[in-house]
Amino acid sequence: SVDVSVIRLTLSPCNSEPCILVRGKTVRLEIEFAAPRDVRAEIQEIRGSSGQGPQLIQFPEDDICAYWFPPCPIKAKKFYALLYRPRVNVNSK
Repeated sequence: SVDVSVIRLTLSPCNSEPCILVRGKTVRLEIEFAAPRDVRAEIQEIRGSSGQGPQLIQFPEDDICAYWFPPCPIKAKKFYALLYRPRVNVNSK
């Protein structure tokens, strides 16, 4: 996002580089970031890339604020963490 600066991204389990994700298994995704200004919390997906092409992590349609620490609202000059445990899509490449 242009609205935050990512400080660290942690994906586990990740025992090698590149990380090998197993279809149907749950992973732990943690993103630490700072917000230079107040930001509305309305993330629906995170896009990334791998050797197999673009990857997409969708968030459930419920309250995204449940995954932030500290909780919403996202305020300027504060540090936050997003913790999410998605299941790897069985149809992923």
